[in-house]
Amino acid sequence: MKMENYRLIPSKAVGSNLFVPFVFLLFLAISSCQTSPAEHFTPAIVAEGVSGETPVTVSKQLTSEIDAVLDGTLEKGKPQESVLVPKFVDNRGVARVLGRYLASRISEGLSTDPALNVIDSGKLRQKMHLEAITQGGQGSSSMVLIARELNADRIVLGRMTDLGQQIEISVRIMSVSDGKVLGQVSKLVKKNGSFLNLWDVGP
Repeated sequence: MKMENYRLIPSKAVGSNLFVPFVFLLFLAISSCQTSPAEHFTPAIVAEGVSGETPVTVSKQLTSEIDAVLDGTLEKGKPQESVLVPKFVDNRGVARVLGRYLASRISEGLSTDPALNVIDSGKLRQKMHLEAITQGGQGSSSMVLIARELNADRIVLGRMTDLGQQIEISVRIMSVSDGKVLGQVSKLVKKNGSFLNLWDVGP
């Protein structure tokens, strides 16, 4: 039987020869795990039944629905009906910037309807000043009386209710002659940045 020659390799040499490839493979494994910088995950908060709209889009939607109610209640044979849109107020009677914005945009939108004559808001402010009616006293009865003195046929009264993370915007369209509610529309909006900018600034 022929004996083959084997050369013994010292254990320290074997260990050092295996160590270098091991470190190299470990470095490759770590590098492959770091494909991109870590990104913070922010889950989207979606409230059921709540729109994620802006004051611009909401004012357009409200205008369209209010216009539909007004058109449906026009008196026969009357070429135009005069409409008054006071600033929208919260439950304390404060208009805030949002309330003034909504009233202004809705007035502008309704003025494009040839069947409607929107009364200038400046006349309303002047009348309120003469009658010494403050924001807190802007109730439906007092506003209907002022609308009657301004020869308005219809009045659009808007109220904003703070629901915590949401704002409910409710609108009543009323007949000035008898104070009857002709229709109501409402929107529930989430307090995103665009609404908070107009909600928290100023009275």
